[in-house]
Amino acid sequence: TLALRKRGSDIRHQLSRLRRHLGPQRDALANFVEQKPAWSDKRFKRRARALTDKTVRLVEEFDSLRERIQIVNENLMAIESEQMNRTMYWLTVIAGLFLPISFVTGLLGINVGGVPATDSPYGFLGVSIILAVITAFEIWLFKKMRLI
Repeated sequence: TLALRKRGSDIRHQLSRLRRHLGPQRDALANFVEQKPAWSDKRFKRRARALTDKTVRLVEEFDSLRERIQIVNENLMAIESEQMNRTMYWLTVIAGLFLPISFVTGLLGINVGGVPATDSPYGFLGVSIILAVITAFEIWLFKKMRLI
């Protein structure tokens, strides 16, 4: 979508340049047709009027295209924003799952005496089971709260 937004921006800038060029041309042609110079004949006046009308239509078409490109650009930005919000949501859920077990493992990982189950051969297995239960409870709770 970034490439599409860049392409849309480039086209919009080109349209702006063309409009800046044709806008004064349109005004000059309109003034010329209104002044009705004495040296011009009916055929010339018709052509000048037709050229003025065509220039007006082109300027209006450029404005319309710029507006459409702006709308497409806004839609692309909304899609990107929605994707980013979804990604941030899942990162938050994952961080929420790992926060309690990170706290427990950090607390048990300190190098001081009195840490429970350090002498037991089943200490690691017991802590692993407790962490699995905590994680399963969090997943159940998140599903119940409809977070996942």
